[in-house]
Amino acid sequence: CGILIETSLSNGRVDYAILGIGINVNLDTDAFPEIVGTATRGERSLFDLPRMGTAVTQEQVRWKNPRTPAEALEAEPGVFIQRTGHRGGAPIVRGQIGKFVLPMVDGVRLQGGDSFSGPNALLNSVDPNMIDRIEVLEGPSSMLYGSDAMGGVVQILTKRNTSFPDKFEYGGELRARYGSVDEESMGHLRLFGGKAPFNFLLGYTKQEVGDSVGGDGLGKLLNTSWNEEDVTAQIGFRPSPGNTWSFRYASVLRTDVTRFDKPWETPKLDKWWTSHSELFKGSTGLRTNAWINPFIRTEIAAVEYQGESPTPFWEDVQIQASYRRESQSQIQRSEPNTTSTRDDWSDSNKEYWSFSPRFVTRVGDRHRLTYGLDHRFENIPSGNKTRFTLNKTNGQTSELAQIPSTPDATYEDTGLYLQDEAKVGDRWTFLYGGRYTQNRLVSRPTRDTTPSGVTVEGLTIDERDEAWTWSAGTVYAATPHLHFSANVATAFRSPSTSDMLSTGAFTTGVNSPSTGLSPEESITYVGGMKYEDDRLKGRLTYSWTDITNLIVSKQGTFNGSDFVDLNGDGVKQSTEQVYVKSNAGDAFLYTIDGGLSYKAWRGLSLMGTSAALSPFVRGGYALGKNTTDDLYLNFVPPLHADYGLRLETDTDEKTTKHAFVEFLAHSVRHQDRITSDTDSQMKLRGASSTELPGYTVYHLSTGYSWNDRWDVTLSLRNLTNKYYQEVFSRLPADGFSTVLSVGMKF
Repeated sequence: CGILIETSLSNGRVDYAILGIGINVNLDTDAFPEIVGTATRGERSLFDLPRMGTAVTQEQVRWKNPRTPAEALEAEPGVFIQRTGHRGGAPIVRGQIGKFVLPMVDGVRLQGGDSFSGPNALLNSVDPNMIDRIEVLEGPSSMLYGSDAMGGVVQILTKRNTSFPDKFEYGGELRARYGSVDEESMGHLRLFGGKAPFNFLLGYTKQEVGDSVGGDGLGKLLNTSWNEEDVTAQIGFRPSPGNTWSFRYASVLRTDVTRFDKPWETPKLDKWWTSHSELFKGSTGLRTNAWINPFIRTEIAAVEYQGESPTPFWEDVQIQASYRRESQSQIQRSEPNTTSTRDDWSDSNKEYWSFSPRFVTRVGDRHRLTYGLDHRFENIPSGNKTRFTLNKTNGQTSELAQIPSTPDATYEDTGLYLQDEAKVGDRWTFLYGGRYTQNRLVSRPTRDTTPSGVTVEGLTIDERDEAWTWSAGTVYAATPHLHFSANVATAFRSPSTSDMLSTGAFTTGVNSPSTGLSPEESITYVGGMKYEDDRLKGRLTYSWTDITNLIVSKQGTFNGSDFVDLNGDGVKQSTEQVYVKSNAGDAFLYTIDGGLSYKAWRGLSLMGTSAALSPFVRGGYALGKNTTDDLYLNFVPPLHADYGLRLETDTDEKTTKHAFVEFLAHSVRHQDRITSDTDSQMKLRGASSTELPGYTVYHLSTGYSWNDRWDVTLSLRNLTNKYYQEVFSRLPADGFSTVLSVGMKF
């Protein structure tokens, strides 16, 4: 974790995270923090609101050289990135991950009623070359976004063509990237143009990522490669000023995706694998637990209307209807005995529809109302699963249909919300509102989709839940540069099909059905301060969250046994333990974060242009505990900090040249809060039984753009070629890497 942090080179911004959840740094004297839409579902300045968050701009993404969208958030305010594998990337926000953090793209949810409790890589279902900005809204956001947004919202906004010229115009961009550590190659083409009242945008990306290489001579990390092909198409229609229609389609296709901790190709027994051979060998020494995804595809289609012409009823309206499809195929291989090989093929095709009208109305000079409706319907079929068994003696293959992990199900959710932003005097701003949500989860099991030992009736559910959530906060402008803020908000997460209906193997065990679960709920209290002037930037935040009805997966029994014999050897393996979910009780979570950046030395020179040198430091601490079972919560990051120096040229309208050089150190303290997940990681690492080792890694990056058309960025990552493993990861981190990116606009 922690590759680089960047600044927007077009407006002189720097967004820095401190103590884990952030600081926004702005190098312009009169340019206050970023304008974002996620915080209020309408464009507002975060500096003037009682919410904490940040935005990564298009320029920052370009200078960061990210391999995936998740990498564009590393070392950013309020985010700690967890990676299960080389292609992974789950944001941890306010100490919460996965099911408690809602990923979105252009207002479309990437997480639905089938979400599971652990980390996910949903954020990487977007072409990183099409990112216009990434907005992170920290803390409970269910009042605006409904279920799942207990820890926060991470929204990717993609590039748009907003120009409707009178005469036909066109342009484009070519971009190439190379990474040495995994021999990654990427090429991207974007075309745009139009003539009023129509315009268009087309994008295509081809990416090939090889197996990575670990640090300190570890060598190649087999089973970390994948290929990717992304397509984007947009058409805009503006029949009259202030009224715009857009039609969007995006497809992200990943092929031959492997997992390091479930190796498809037998790994080399290096110093890491020698002590971890149980990950790919059973007790008899035969191969087990080999996974590969021949393909994973995300498709999104949306129609959106944006009205910016004031009427007697509202000043702004946005209406969006969207369709998302998630499809994939997976193979799990094992050797049950010396004479056969077993391949379990599964495929799924899930569909998600949504409809969201949003309105903004001003009431006098002091109130700004935002209100709307969110409705979504999700079709979550069981998919197909087939077992192919190869007899090594005679070469014959037999085929047998298998029981899928969940039955067919549908999920429906409707929410109504209202928020008011009120000005009181010249110094106080209040932001408050409420939401009512109702959802329904219906399963349709058949005998063919019901595991042995489970009845069809036992998997048949028609669960309805409702939730009232609210948020209230204020910000006090003590001076134009110093603001104090406070916020209290509730949030919830409705049980998913994975929580209640999932059966079969997962990463560390075997799920059993757990129907009758209640929604998880939380209330969070936040206090903080923000300071910004032309030289000194900083932020300090404290938050406390109480969680009730927490859904926890615990070791249990199924049909009287505590394990399911997946490989048929009659011996219990660690990955065959039965797990049962329940509303375990209560938990708490608190975070402290902050940071500081100071524009210390001005009048320097870089590439013949005036520049400034800025030291910075940031970091965070979080602690979470299940008070019912007296256990630490999973995936709560240990103490971590980022610090370094950045030399950057000044930005003004007189020059199109821009350059920067940045040195960054990323430090993570050892993890001594033992949980079920870190327990397995210690086993992977071969570390002591009481803690996970900490680490410090160093990165150096530089970038230069000499006009409006050309730019180049060079990043040197893990400068000391350190052999280490990122916290919450299941593979060694990349060794030393050189990443080169070149872009040209035309």
